[in-house]
Amino acid sequence: MNFFKNLLLVCAISTFSFQFSSAQSDIIPPGTLKINDSLYMDKSSVTNNMYQELFYSSKADSEKTPITLIVSNGSNTDGNWIDMYSKNPKYQFFPILNITKEQAEYYCKWRSDKVQLLWDTKFPDNNKLVFYRLPTTKEYENALNVFKGRRLFKTYQADNPLELKIKRHPKKEFVTYNISEITGDDLFFGENWKGITPTELPNTYTGFRCICEVKTK
Repeated sequence: MNFFKNLLLVCAISTFSFQFSSAQSDIIPPGTLKINDSLYMDKSSVTNNMYQELFYSSKADSEKTPITLIVSNGSNTDGNWIDMYSKNPKYQFFPILNITKEQAEYYCKWRSDKVQLLWDTKFPDNNKLVFYRLPTTKEYENALNVFKGRRLFKTYQADNPLELKIKRHPKKEFVTYNISEITGDDLFFGENWKGITPTELPNTYTGFRCICEVKTK
């Protein structure tokens, strides 16, 4: 477990590091790609290591926080899953699953607060506010069209999430996997590896990503 906590410290550098556009004046919120001057979208679904940083920074009792994929015996109704998928360093860049909408929304708020604090600290004259939230289905569709048009779109599919070929967090691509994603309008976006429409959360085929609004203070 100490190894994973140390790994999270390293991953946090990239998760919350700021980027700049080619003009060197347009600050891009951590983990996102630019859609327009005020709207940015996560490059990928929120990953296990991204969510675990929230988990370890909170005072929540881990036994009461349902962020793992499976039960303690290492299997569930979806087959022979390894134990503690979400905490295994092997799957650090894989999408977090088994998440409720409430947990996803809480993550967005926590991430907004953390990034705003870092932004204000790093740039004392900053006059911008960052607000991460769940995207609507329309915003998601628009993002797909934008990044496909820029040739920044890439998708990965597998028979189940454990077989996805993921080696690192994407740098410049907008990446999707064959999982459904939670949206802000009570719908689900994207086809999943189970080939079914989600009807309830949490489950092993639905994750989420954030969209980020940047506003002037």
